[in-house]
Amino acid sequence: MNSKITEQHRGRPAYIYVRQSTNAQVLHHQESTERQYALRAMALELGWSESAIRTLDRDLGMTGTEMTRREVRNCSAESNGAEAMRILG
Repeated sequence: MNSKITEQHRGRPAYIYVRQSTNAQVLHHQESTERQYALRAMALELGWSESAIRTLDRDLGMTGTEMTRREVRNCSAESNGAEAMRILG
């Protein structure tokens, strides 16, 4: 556990952003995708609860920025305007 991270920090959601731009990358870079999903364990080790960790992966394997913008909007909506503590990815 990191002593610089306080309960105030842990009171905000932690976001894990999993990103591969194409389906080919998803297929051929599985280790990278797995490492990105493993960031959830890091957030748990740092003291976030399961319910406070959000994984953003709906645009996995897609090109362009539209889905990414949508994900960022969802981040803001989920946090009810409160600032997320950390985006891991």
